[in-house]
Amino acid sequence: CTSAMAVAFGGDETGALVGDVGSFYSKFGFAGEDAAKCVLHSRLAARPGEEGGAMEIDLTDPSSFEFGNERIHVPEPRRRSFVSPLYDGCWDVDARPAGPLEKGELTNWDAIETLWETAFERLKASARDHPVLCAMPSWTTPEAQEMYLELLFERFEAPAVFLSRAASLATFSSGRASAVVVDCGAGTSSACPVVDGYVLLRACEKSTIGGDYLDEKILEKLSEFKPRCVARAERLGHAPPRVSEGLLPLARLDVARELKETLRFDAASKMELPDGTALDPDQFKPVPELLFAPDTGLHALVRKSLHEADVDVRKDLLQSIILSGSGSLFPGLPDRFHHELNANLASTFKTKLVLPSSLERAMAVWIGGSILASLATFKTMWILRAEYEEHGARIFSTRALA
Repeated sequence: CTSAMAVAFGGDETGALVGDVGSFYSKFGFAGEDAAKCVLHSRLAARPGEEGGAMEIDLTDPSSFEFGNERIHVPEPRRRSFVSPLYDGCWDVDARPAGPLEKGELTNWDAIETLWETAFERLKASARDHPVLCAMPSWTTPEAQEMYLELLFERFEAPAVFLSRAASLATFSSGRASAVVVDCGAGTSSACPVVDGYVLLRACEKSTIGGDYLDEKILEKLSEFKPRCVARAERLGHAPPRVSEGLLPLARLDVARELKETLRFDAASKMELPDGTALDPDQFKPVPELLFAPDTGLHALVRKSLHEADVDVRKDLLQSIILSGSGSLFPGLPDRFHHELNANLASTFKTKLVLPSSLERAMAVWIGGSILASLATFKTMWILRAEYEEHGARIFSTRALA
């Protein structure tokens, strides 16, 4: 553990905690580590009459999601007091999941508090003993930033805090200071230019076409089917639980997500429902194509973003276009994105796509925070509790990476 005094005067080891609250997954861990030790489902709902934390994912579990030939360790979560109805058939019909973000904006502060509380518990760490670096959406408003500071200082009593924009951290994770970060997440897709570690806010472009939107489109195409929720007794160790009618929409959404993970840009894929019903892959081919819609696709966001950036930095930005987010893991998506980008940019400069590994793309923001918070040169950026108590949450504006 690191005291506030150690934080103030610095050292290579700050013992900082790093958190990235996302629309679907939230990642937490200690600065200096290669990957987050604690990954939680961001969408929470309480069992009737119970209170508690979020649903945990153990990254050491051998089961995983597959993306082409690569695997990311994201197994089914263990049951906790707050879990997603998608994974538990004993839920009350009135239980509904709620996430911390809506259309990319931090809105549900109860959910954010619950996620952080659960993360501290799972990491066996007290916020009072560790400085906290928190990632936030690149377009987060000053009001939301101040609320985040108040949460970490007032509720969790952290000795020091720093908030950093997601695009900046994704840039650092790739070892660069300037880049265009193209993020494809659950709630939004975005393109944000970063120059010397600072996000060009006026040039950030985002779209609500993300993983959730694709799920909805798959459900629309599944409307003619009536899939059954199938749970294998030999896997569960007991008879499958009965799923109430009120939870069937959530179960169908889980089916849609599983189907989405089989979609590809580079080849046809075999698709079937949990009950074994075979589906025509061509029927679902238009769904991932939505990520390349003429005006809202990933390449269009980059084009609009570069148009808003200063002319003298465009060449450097074109040489570092970083793909991040779990939505970028579709097999064949990077090649398709690079092709569309070159075809739609009226530029004499060549584009260079920075393509980290699958795990690094899925955790790009958290990894960048881990790198930043572990730097000895970063020690002067921390906002100490004494400074917060003297100046209030507005002190963040004097210490932020804009």
